[in-house]
Amino acid sequence: WNTAVHHDGYFYAFDGRNEPDASMVCFSAKDGKVAWRKIPEWQDKITLNGETRAIDMSTLRGNLLRVDGRFLCLGEYGHLLWLDLTPQGYKELDRTMLFLARDTWALPVLSRGLLYISQNNPDIATKKGARLVCYDLRGDE
Repeated sequence: WNTAVHHDGYFYAFDGRNEPDASMVCFSAKDGKVAWRKIPEWQDKITLNGETRAIDMSTLRGNLLRVDGRFLCLGEYGHLLWLDLTPQGYKELDRTMLFLARDTWALPVLSRGLLYISQNNPDIATKKGARLVCYDLRGDE
């Protein structure tokens, strides 16, 4: 398990030690019973060596951060998802690929509308090395 996020009597987290068994899970804080377990999956188009192709993607092992009544999810390969999580299931509200780099396991940090993410390995597509990236989520004010 990674660090679970508690909300309204339930915990939300990712579990699984390896890629094939990684899943998002919701369980009751009262009795520990699992309400649901899912593997978020989708297709993305990526360009490698000048060739664009569709590939199956997943959050794999990820991290969750509760923000303004929703959840930010950072997936293991650098996808950022806005999620609505309830004991009945999850709904993806939005998703973007920030970078394509393995082992993105560090919990993102949000401070004053700035989102800090640690990219632990080089980007597979752009070859940009490991780095700390800051994204401005404040919008126009």
